[in-house]
Amino acid sequence: MMLMMLLYSGYFLIFSARSLIASSARAAEGGEASRESIAVFIYEDDSVNQNPKPAIIEVWGKWAGGSTVEVIVLRFTDGTSREVQRRISVPANGILLFRPSQLDPSLPDSYGALKQRLAGLVLHTSLGNSFASSYGKPGYVEAVETTTTITQVEITVIRRTATVTETIVR
Repeated sequence: MMLMMLLYSGYFLIFSARSLIASSARAAEGGEASRESIAVFIYEDDSVNQNPKPAIIEVWGKWAGGSTVEVIVLRFTDGTSREVQRRISVPANGILLFRPSQLDPSLPDSYGALKQRLAGLVLHTSLGNSFASSYGKPGYVEAVETTTTITQVEITVIRRTATVTETIVR
């Protein structure tokens, strides 16, 4: 009987440890999602001597972890929107530059034509966050669209103790 109780206690301890490790991993992922930060800017490329001026879409990874964009939602000025399945790796504290047609071939590369057609875009990441674009160079923003993602993490730890009573009969 004592051996059975020891085996049960050992099994319970191993099961509890595995559950606690899994909960810690989920909590760490939730904490990571709350720290993720990306900024997206759409602006006219003044560095080229071309008319019409081309547009640049600049994506900043503004945190110590890298991000993976999985879906881009294009929001058009006529009120419609369209999802584009696109996997983009944004490096930690890095900057990526795109022409609009690199993100979606239907988008014009001209800044004027793009601004008339595209109200903005929203990047959805693998951590479950959404980041909206703004028109204007970093530091000189013309318009901002805000998207908020709420991440909730709940950890429940249940501790049980077992009492073993042994009766000795003589």
